Amino acid sequence: ESQPRPLPLSFADPPLLPQPFRAAGARAGSGTMVAGGFKRVLLLALCTSASAFTLDLGKLLNKQASGEAGVTESGAQAQNVPSPSPVVRRRLDSSPTPTGTLRNVDLSVLTDFYKNNGGANWYTKTDWMSGSVDACQWYGVECENTDPAQVERFWLPDNNVIGTIPTEFGRLSGIFFGISLNLNSMSGTLPTELGLLPTSEFILGSNSFTGTIPSEYGLLGSGCTAGFWLNDNQLTGTIPSELGRFSVLTQYMLLRINSLSGTIPTELGMVTAMTGVFSTHTNSLTGTIPTELGQLSKMERYFSLYHNSLTGTIPTELGQLTEMEEFFSINGNSLVGTIPTELGRLSYMTQGFQVYENSLTGELPSELGQLSLMEIGFQVYANSLTGEIPTEIGQLSLMQTFFGLDQNMFTGSIPSELGELTGMARFFGINNNTLAGTIPTEMGRMTAFVEFFNVFANSLEGPIPSEMGLMTSGTTFFNYFENHLIGTLPSEFGYMTDMKRFRFANNSLCGDFPQEMIDIPDIKNPSKWIFFGNSIGTDCCELGVDASVWDLADPLELYGAGPFSVSCPSGAPTPVPSPVPTSSEPTPEPTPEPTSEPIPYPTPY
Repeated sequence: ESQPRPLPLSFADPPLLPQPFRAAGARAGSGTMVAGGFKRVLLLALCTSASAFTLDLGKLLNKQASGEAGVTESGAQAQNVPSPSPVVRRRLDSSPTPTGTLRNVDLSVLTDFYKNNGGANWYTKTDWMSGSVDACQWYGVECENTDPAQVERFWLPDNNVIGTIPTEFGRLSGIFFGISLNLNSMSGTLPTELGLLPTSEFILGSNSFTGTIPSEYGLLGSGCTAGFWLNDNQLTGTIPSELGRFSVLTQYMLLRINSLSGTIPTELGMVTAMTGVFSTHTNSLTGTIPTELGQLSKMERYFSLYHNSLTGTIPTELGQLTEMEEFFSINGNSLVGTIPTELGRLSYMTQGFQVYENSLTGELPSELGQLSLMEIGFQVYANSLTGEIPTEIGQLSLMQTFFGLDQNMFTGSIPSELGELTGMARFFGINNNTLAGTIPTEMGRMTAFVEFFNVFANSLEGPIPSEMGLMTSGTTFFNYFENHLIGTLPSEFGYMTDMKRFRFANNSLCGDFPQEMIDIPDIKNPSKWIFFGNSIGTDCCELGVDASVWDLADPLELYGAGPFSVSCPSGAPTPVPSPVPTSSEPTPEPTPEPTSEPIPYPTPY
């Protein structure tokens, strides 16, 4: 009785492409120089606290020793690439040319990369292979202001780059400020030699890389990286424990959407400078959530472990992530046990509290009412939660969309305090529980509500409050079906003139059909307004309701609603509805629609 919920466009798009900072007046697509002395002082200041660790580097270091070559060809037009949240940057001077030519080792690496990685078909290749332009001016290349110059940033995201990453990239020993080949069509395995790059940003996401993540990439952690992106590839194997050496990483650790397996290393709890994004979702990770992840106490956004095969309980230590504002997402796993009361300490959360689609049990903690800044995406649905809905949940009064308590085992009545969610507009779900009692009149205060108001498949009783007709913004899927509701339809529903889909099936509604509803445009569409499964029962008589007919000229215009020919005189036995008159046309069957919960609110990372 519902439809897939649309993906908000702002979250359906791929992550924004990082773009290197440029000085005012710097030409897009050109190289830019920086004083080597300033750079080294800055890096020294940032990196003094980085942990050192030992790896066998002999073989890697030997590969840096050789390689020189020369060049010539031409290029095309630059493009504008959006930028994400600020990361560690450096100042650039305004000089458009280096004081010395690019050293031969770097020039050789760039030249071979152009020839072997489809350079002729890159979307933008301004000045590449041009004998008249210094290589430091090629599109996506920035150099250090030294003699000879060294490449310090290599930036070609979303540029139709193909092929593999050459091992020779490990020889770009001056690439302090980032390498980005994000959103291209590259393949092959990741060279271990890239672990030698002293870069602050390492961005290889959204390609088709295969194989494992080299443990040598832990070396990048001592280079003070601001972003480590290996997301959206086809990587396999385990997450190297050496990635715990990213002790000063602040912005992005993206391992999401691969085929990684094994457990989440406890060492990742050492990435304590992280503020966001920590994302391992949509892999095949197993085991428990390490308690050490509670040490990521500076996290502000996108703690994303969802859509794996994680088991065990939710660590109470995750309640230490008290700076979280957006997307605490551990949904779509096989987690068991209760929701820790400590999660109520995430009181800065505004959107994306997501623990749905697990096997959680016990009561919903009243402490979650402390998440009073929540606006979008409070989702605990599709678990096995029991007990009553805490009245404190009414403190989430800023909620606007995606409020999901459905598909659990909640009992008791609907708290009238939920009427405090007066800003709700879309996707309110308390359906598929065992809730009883009447629908609180306070629910009518959600006057901005537009679509997917779901209270169906419970044991609600009594009449539908007339106040529910105050939701005059309503357009689609107001679902009351499969309860024990009685009495007449409120005439106030006639105010909901834009309503397209209303579901009342399988209750015990009766009485005259409100004249006020007759003029609603879609009222006679049997696939959109569903009334079947109602009857004139004893409850209606006890309410003193006139149960004569649902008075329509054509009984087939309102599928299954009547007409009935009996009324309820005082003391009368249970009335029996008369059969629907036959017609030369067969009775139309309502068009079936999916009954599953709409698509869950997505997370961007």
